[in-house]
Amino acid sequence: MTEFEAKVAALPQVLEAHRLFGDPDYLLRIAVADITAYERFYAETLCRLPGVAQVTTHLTMKVVKGNRGLLAGHE
Repeated sequence: MTEFEAKVAALPQVLEAHRLFGDPDYLLRIAVADITAYERFYAETLCRLPGVAQVTTHLTMKVVKGNRGLLAGHE
């Protein structure tokens, strides 16, 4: 777990990494140029990280409400 977390933290494509309770174990927010770049990152990096047995990917179809911070609009 420690080695996985250190390697994930060092990847510039990973914007956020959260260890979760339950299943899945981790949630990663990743930014790459396009789906081809993600496919390459997935195959060459994510799946090769220590301790990784399974990767599930969810892609955003549409942003309904973006992250505006906790205090946005409450000033």
